[in-house]
Amino acid sequence: VLTLEESVAESRDRVVFSLGFGLTRHGRVLSDFGDLSTPDGERLLTVGMTRARRSMVIVSSIRPSAFDDGRLEHGAATLMGILGNVAARGRESRLEDLADPLTRALARELRRLGVEVDVDYRGLLPLVARHQGKAVVAESDPESGGESLRETLRLRPQILRRLGWHYVRVHAFDLYSDPAGVAARIAELLGIAPEGDAPPESTTEPLDLPG
Repeated sequence: VLTLEESVAESRDRVVFSLGFGLTRHGRVLSDFGDLSTPDGERLLTVGMTRARRSMVIVSSIRPSAFDDGRLEHGAATLMGILGNVAARGRESRLEDLADPLTRALARELRRLGVEVDVDYRGLLPLVARHQGKAVVAESDPESGGESLRETLRLRPQILRRLGWHYVRVHAFDLYSDPAGVAARIAELLGIAPEGDAPPESTTEPLDLPG
């Protein structure tokens, strides 16, 4: 067991990084995390986070959401930012696990084509595909949602387009029978050329030159 300062010249295959602080006996959260809260805290955190050669486990009994913005400083604020990002990725992964199989299949095919995908984006959009500054909302058949048919077919696409989104409606049958084809169409809308397409080769025609 080493402190952050003691670990400067050490490295291990696997490291368990423990915050070493918890709730007070009154259930409160302190905002002073020792050396991490000092002006040298950023350097010490960098030291601690780079000691593992293969894997690292971070242990903390305090959630990042327990702190108001501005309460933490220096390395302590950075560490809670890291933990918050990890927790957010975990929530996104769980949301994707809860999505319907057809949406998950489409997400897999889009990622295979190099498209960034968010499933259940902000709890409002079933699937968002992004590439180089362009974003597409993809939704399946109206019966898969709880809104009225009129809202789903006309109003919702209009509103999303007005907000700057590209909108694509995909049919469940197409997703079931050819998810790769649906993904290719969305990718093409995002500016990704279909697989197998190559720029045409230039051809050289023979010329008869005067003698």
